[in-house]
Amino acid sequence: MTGVILRGALLLFSLVPAMSVADANLHIDSLAEEAVPEDPDAAALAELDWEAQPGRTAIERDHSRWWRVRFESREDNREPRVLALREVFDARLVVYRPPDYRPETLELFDPDAPVVGSRHRLALELESASPDHPVYFRILEARSQPIGLSATSASSYLESDRQRVRFTSAVLAASVLLGLVSAIFAATLRRLAHGLLGVWVFFGGVYFAVLSGEALVLWPGPVDGGVALQAASLVASIGTLAAFSALYLFLDIRRAFPRLARVFRGLLWVVAGFLLAGLVFPGAWLAGWMNLLLLVLATITLGVAVLQARAGVGQAWFYLAGWGGVTVVVMARAGYFLMGEGTPGWLEYAHPATHVTSALVLVLAGALAARHAEREMHQARRRAVTDALTGLPNRARLNERLQELAQGAQLADRPLSVLFVDLDHFKALNDTHGHAFGDRCLQEAARTLQRHLRQHDLVARYGGEEFVVVLEENLGDASRVAETLREAVSKDCRRVDGHEIHLTVSIGLAHRGYGESLEHLLERADDALYRAKGGGRNRVVRAPDPVDFESTGRDVHDETVY
Repeated sequence: MTGVILRGALLLFSLVPAMSVADANLHIDSLAEEAVPEDPDAAALAELDWEAQPGRTAIERDHSRWWRVRFESREDNREPRVLALREVFDARLVVYRPPDYRPETLELFDPDAPVVGSRHRLALELESASPDHPVYFRILEARSQPIGLSATSASSYLESDRQRVRFTSAVLAASVLLGLVSAIFAATLRRLAHGLLGVWVFFGGVYFAVLSGEALVLWPGPVDGGVALQAASLVASIGTLAAFSALYLFLDIRRAFPRLARVFRGLLWVVAGFLLAGLVFPGAWLAGWMNLLLLVLATITLGVAVLQARAGVGQAWFYLAGWGGVTVVVMARAGYFLMGEGTPGWLEYAHPATHVTSALVLVLAGALAARHAEREMHQARRRAVTDALTGLPNRARLNERLQELAQGAQLADRPLSVLFVDLDHFKALNDTHGHAFGDRCLQEAARTLQRHLRQHDLVARYGGEEFVVVLEENLGDASRVAETLREAVSKDCRRVDGHEIHLTVSIGLAHRGYGESLEHLLERADDALYRAKGGGRNRVVRAPDPVDFESTGRDVHDETVY
């Protein structure tokens, strides 16, 4: 499983495209809103007093509503340039581009927008970009975040766009698949933490689908950018709330840090309250508060994990290995948004990549939990049918196995015999040496019986100092086995814990007759044991040969003593 996860992570990261480098010859200027005449043309815009913004690679609403992007001349003008705008999720802009400078309204989710390639960017083809042919933008609506700009050749942009689409498709497919697998694990194991993390994985995939513009391809009708962004933010917030709730359970914060746990739970309730408020009063105000809360929750979670890891808690190491990366990325992303700097290029890919990598770790955690649960189930089942003192099957397991052996013997026409084995003078041993010594005698007798029986023979502790042996043998062979066991105990258990006790056993033997019930078979073996005890102990007594119980329902009460 670990190898599969590593290969999956390497495959995913191999799909991360190289970051586009902004054209060094791209220059951005800004202009005050009131300086622009109504319905300006290219000549009017060119004559305005633009203010240069050296070093700037983004435009933003809070700084200015009007922007000019200029390009220096290139030696190779055979291929058109593409000007790409990043993080324009709910923005609405008007662009004036050469050669005709007709105003064009641009929205990411407008299916008729004249863009190049996918909707990961608002990419515009420029046939005559030069110092004399700039591009003008007017921002009608946008968040308080920068809109990044980059200019590359058309072929270079299309290649990077194809890589982004492949990467996003891999993230979406992995999120859906891993979310479903996590849900299956959660339902099978009944683990709330895994179910909540599965919700986070699935909702994270939906969030990335909206922000990348891939949702536009899947949605049947027109999409309002503002509504789409609000829906994406809501989905992301619900998924994040589920994730931190799961991590609260996963790291066992309530037990490890009781006071901090109350603060953590309070913050989770605040997040839930903001989500409900966002449904009633939608707006950009929610994003700022949510990002601040994410920073606090992520800091607490990471700090708790580090402290627990230092204390040797395995769950904490698992969290740091699988979830540390995505926690740091979430903190970085929230920090950038709080500072109004948008998402840098590397974070645009690191966020979904670490998201899916963490989901892969989630599947591993589910698989390990399933394995652990299965092991615990087998151990619990074994404890339920095993005698704790001797390690032999207990009476419940004896009844179960005896039924199976009886059915198999009847179908295959094989004989079946039962031995009742009882330790002689066991009460006197307990009274003389104590119950702990009596337990040692039972353990020694059990080991001796096991050593002198075949692997497919059944020996179980019936209760007290009594054992039952079930053999698929006829009466003569079962008698020889019983005598072997009696002699073995007498020889091997002469000395226990340094005490000379000459431990012996009495054995009652019964062979199952045709149509005889198991209850009656055990009664006959027990009766033979009673006769062995009454006859002087340290002996084997065979119950009378059974008759056809199906036809007579009677038994003969003669006995044979060895």
